Amino acid sequence: MRKISATSVYKCRPVISTRARRRCGGSLCGGYAVSYTSRAMIVLWHCAVIAVFLAPSHATSSDSENQSSLDISLVIDRTTSIGAANYDAMLDSIMTLISKYDVGENKTHFAIVTYAFNAEVRVSLDDVKYHSQEALREGIEEMKAKDKLIHRTRTDKALKKVCDEVFVPEKGDRPESPNVLILFTDGGTRKTSAPYGTVLPACEVKHVHRVAVGIGKNIKRSELEIIAGDSGRVVAVKRFADLPNYLDSIRETANSKSFFILSF
Repeated sequence: MRKISATSVYKCRPVISTRARRRCGGSLCGGYAVSYTSRAMIVLWHCAVIAVFLAPSHATSSDSENQSSLDISLVIDRTTSIGAANYDAMLDSIMTLISKYDVGENKTHFAIVTYAFNAEVRVSLDDVKYHSQEALREGIEEMKAKDKLIHRTRTDKALKKVCDEVFVPEKGDRPESPNVLILFTDGGTRKTSAPYGTVLPACEVKHVHRVAVGIGKNIKRSELEIIAGDSGRVVAVKRFADLPNYLDSIRETANSKSFFILSF
């Protein structure tokens, strides 16, 4: 290693991010050279700290695993446009998604809402029977066996059902657990639906983190972005057969680290 004399000049080096260097050069280092002394080391330490805090933060699998107590509502389109085979395939993928979470009495709880022209709560957050992977799997298998697909899509009714009747204390919504809504649909809501602006505020005041998953060629990206509240929380899948390949992306989006920081 090259030695540096006491008179050597030392400036902020590009070992930190460009954004941090600008901040460092503009305020802490002041744009002038300092001698290689303890003072210089202190300045560099401050630059490093700034780099850490300014660096972008992304959710990872380890971040997600640390979120062990979530209240998640799965909102599932069951209209005829999906088709019976695709509906069953979607439910299989949803069960695989559930299996990626630590479900239990004091851990993550799931609610399940299905919808077409009307919305129905199939599993509520406070139903202790479904505080296990096995029970949720049995419930989904029962849906595959018994559910009949229905005409007309009213996504507005499904969102209203979740905001007004799922994420409420009397139905098991826990104040200490972040609320997450994940919606699966193959298209847009009917023109006669209520504007989302009249439905979603009830979820927003409860800090519900929303993810919209659109599957197939008939999805409406602009509508999904309104539902999710952010284009970064929309997951677009070309075919139902491809959905299993997107489960990790859905989970990472649902478990976004920045959301949990902003929620509290």
